[in-house]
Amino acid sequence: MEAAAGQKKVSLRIVAGELLDLFSLSEKLKYAIKASLALVLAYLIPFSQGWEDAYTAAITVMLISVMGPLDASVIKGMMRVAGTVLGAIIGMTLIALFPQDRILYLILLSILVTVILYFGRAYKGDTTIFMLTALTMMLVFKEGEVDEVFMYGINRTFMTVLGIVIYTFIGVLLWPARLENERTGIAEALSRAAGRFYGLKAQKKEKRELIEAIIDLEQELQRSANGINETNSQMGVTPQQWQSILSDYAKIDELLYLLNEQEWVDRPQKLKKHLENFDRGDKEIKVLFEELVTLWQHQEPINIPDAWKPEYRPNTLIETGHLERASIIEDIRTTEMLHARLRILAEKLNSMISPQPTSFQIDKMPGRSNFIWLDVEDIKGTIITFLIFWAGIVFWVYFNSPEGFSIAAVATALSMTTTYSSAKPSLLIILFTFSFLFAGIMYIFVLPHLHNGLELGLFLFAYSFIGFYLLKPPLSMFFLLGIATLYITNDMIFSFNLFLMILLVFYLFLFLLLLFDYIPFSMKPEKLLLILKHRFFFLAYLLQRSGVNILLKKHSVLQVLLSRYCSTHLLQTVEKMGFWAKRIDGRFFDKVDKKQLDLFVQACENLSYHLLILHRELLNRRKNRLIVSFIGSFYKKSLYEAMKPHSMQDRSTQKHLLHKKHNEVAKEIEATIDSSLHELDFETYDKNTIAEFYEMVSLNKNAWLKFMRCQHLMETIDFNQLKMSRF
Repeated sequence: MEAAAGQKKVSLRIVAGELLDLFSLSEKLKYAIKASLALVLAYLIPFSQGWEDAYTAAITVMLISVMGPLDASVIKGMMRVAGTVLGAIIGMTLIALFPQDRILYLILLSILVTVILYFGRAYKGDTTIFMLTALTMMLVFKEGEVDEVFMYGINRTFMTVLGIVIYTFIGVLLWPARLENERTGIAEALSRAAGRFYGLKAQKKEKRELIEAIIDLEQELQRSANGINETNSQMGVTPQQWQSILSDYAKIDELLYLLNEQEWVDRPQKLKKHLENFDRGDKEIKVLFEELVTLWQHQEPINIPDAWKPEYRPNTLIETGHLERASIIEDIRTTEMLHARLRILAEKLNSMISPQPTSFQIDKMPGRSNFIWLDVEDIKGTIITFLIFWAGIVFWVYFNSPEGFSIAAVATALSMTTTYSSAKPSLLIILFTFSFLFAGIMYIFVLPHLHNGLELGLFLFAYSFIGFYLLKPPLSMFFLLGIATLYITNDMIFSFNLFLMILLVFYLFLFLLLLFDYIPFSMKPEKLLLILKHRFFFLAYLLQRSGVNILLKKHSVLQVLLSRYCSTHLLQTVEKMGFWAKRIDGRFFDKVDKKQLDLFVQACENLSYHLLILHRELLNRRKNRLIVSFIGSFYKKSLYEAMKPHSMQDRSTQKHLLHKKHNEVAKEIEATIDSSLHELDFETYDKNTIAEFYEMVSLNKNAWLKFMRCQHLMETIDFNQLKMSRF
């Protein structure tokens, strides 16, 4: 009877859980409800107080909501308010300094707006702060008028701030995001994925999927940790401590990547042949991964094993060739570092969940900037922004269009979201046309029949909910602009002349964006892919050259800066390649195999990760005399020479390098090592120096093979067709 009762209780719990899941709201639905409610309040609160320009607050809500989901960060809301106020102060100061000299005012305004929007492009956090600052600087300008300009500017600023405040408090009060739980869930999933990856054998497809999942989870954990401060962490972890934990996870993922590079058919048996105690280390690593998951799930401390040091079997490595020896030594040392890093992470997490205050030693970590400077596309986009501003000004001055300066201001601000992004102006015009038709129907058949604030609120909620729920955030903005064409105010006037004039204003700024989608820089996916492909290999070559020069002490300050630039932008470039490769229209370029193109981008991504690790390890081992004496000749005969851009190679060398096979590469590297080490006496070097040397050989070999993989895939793709014009 008791067993039956127990089973009945379990069944009821399962049924209750399924019912809760059935009626629970998805994150997308919550986002649409919160954003729609914020938009409704941005209209109704000003209406209830008799304030003008309610649409300014509404457009502010639209701008912020399409840049990302609502969150519970009051600090972020305060930063947006601060940016808006700063933009208003700068804008009104310029008006006060140049009350009559409009040309000088517009020149200074265009420069400041362009610089601020460049900061927004370079910033990898909440870019709405910069957009709102720039937009407010422009909106406080009253179409060149001089009467009551300061009250106009203050009113616009106040309504913008009101929109930010409404948006922020809706995010805080309604379904607030629980950052602590979110971080815990991501960390648990990351630990599980990493442990599963370590236990897998050579199933390439599953490993590839796990690698992508680990990278995504690591990025999500970093983003969720950006909101940590000393007052909002329930576990009592400081931002520096969280960054230290994230750094450990990043190093663990990197070590797993290096282990995966070996691709042994039977790794345990291979390493047991050379190690006495491999089983112990391998088992403890698997247990540590399992206990990491348990800690994040149930807050249970991890049992930390003693440090593991590999015990080599005598004379087994002497029987192997240089490359096999290099691979074995790298695998063993990477396993040792993985075991040590897991122990360090376990100690930190045990301290985090203990009743005492969290206290552990924080490793020295390189400074992490939230800005990525001198990105080529960011610079091009900034030039386009400057041109859009002045094209809008010229149109306003010569054609005296209604709301002419507003056309220039909105087009300038929104150029940040349309240049070098998936939000193409041609698509936005189609979307806005659909929104206009929908708004026109509402203007004729619905709005005249609304008699009170509740009915208006329900109408606005339904309209905005359609946009936020059915469309992606960047596109929903242009559907929701249909609300602005309705010109909903306290003293509502139904006039088709006014409706069509507002419609004209929006079409003008959209066509302005469309014009600069083609000049002065083409934003066609196929053209961008070709540019990025060339840039990627050139950056890879410069990265290798600067690393070798620094190692051989043949460098200058310029070489060091070049090394940092290439390290920063190499991975960014290959990510852009993947973004634009997916957007190439197969109808026009049917000879380009999209599957092979995806494989090529993946190969470039693998190469970029490997080159960054190789470059860092190269710089960390500048004191290793064996590596320094060997690396120059090795690079000149293999990878360093192969990575030269085609314009810097003669045709015979280029053809020879392109058609090499993997076994030929292995033989060349083996011969290079033999000839380079023939006159060296190994007895003069300690074991650690020799082990580091062989690790570097293995890293270089794998980098070479990855580069050759990229080259061979390039042969299977007809890149020349991408150079053809569609028209």
